[in-house]
Amino acid sequence: MKKHLKAAAVLAALALTAGIFSGCGGNSENESSSTPAAASADEISQSDESFEASADSFVEESSEDVTPVISPDSVSETESSTQDSESSESSKTESSGETSFASMTESEAIEASVSGYQFDDEQIVSDYHTAETFTDNDFFNDLFKDNALDKAFIEETKQANSTSDMLNLTAEYAAKWGDKAEAAYSTLKDELDKENAKKLEQSQKQWRSGLNDQEAAFRAEATGVEGSDAALSAQTAIMNYYKERAAKLLEQLYVKNGSIELSDYGL
Repeated sequence: MKKHLKAAAVLAALALTAGIFSGCGGNSENESSSTPAAASADEISQSDESFEASADSFVEESSEDVTPVISPDSVSETESSTQDSESSESSKTESSGETSFASMTESEAIEASVSGYQFDDEQIVSDYHTAETFTDNDFFNDLFKDNALDKAFIEETKQANSTSDMLNLTAEYAAKWGDKAEAAYSTLKDELDKENAKKLEQSQKQWRSGLNDQEAAFRAEATGVEGSDAALSAQTAIMNYYKERAAKLLEQLYVKNGSIELSDYGL
């Protein structure tokens, strides 16, 4: 009897155990059937958000790093536009009269002067006692500074042994420059039209009539220098006054004709 009860107890225990395991297996299936699905949905959502963030980041980086590609045609158009702009500015400058002789070549300056020639008797020397430049025409000045009369004067000063010698020499060359001025005047007058010839004639008469007064003024200016040096300073100014007149008239011939040979005038 005890054996039968023991066997029944064993069977009951086995059945209970089987039921417990069976119940656990059912819950496990339910959890496994629902949990993976939920996890997959969350992962998909997170994946979508991650993709959108990556896409935004890519757009921002691309907008900063991408260098525009310029075609040869666009480069050509840009250069052409720049050249047109520069040409336009250049035209504006020329049309406004801002172009100066300093920016021209010698031939361009001469052509511009010749085409609009008018006799000009402007005096530019500020100090005849020390004058070295006698016109405002740089091209002519470069030619004139090598004239033969100045070279001869310099050579003769080397032979002068006293202030008296220098005074006589300077007076001699003042007269020579006076002769050159008169020769240049005669040549220029013959080449000018009536209007400009009349201006030149009036200018020359005025210059001649003022010679005595001008020489006296030079001597008065030199009185601040003591002794014989005052006389030499005054005589140098007188010589340069005659020289300036010759230079101015020769410069007018140069401008009018576009060239000049100083040797034709003994220079």
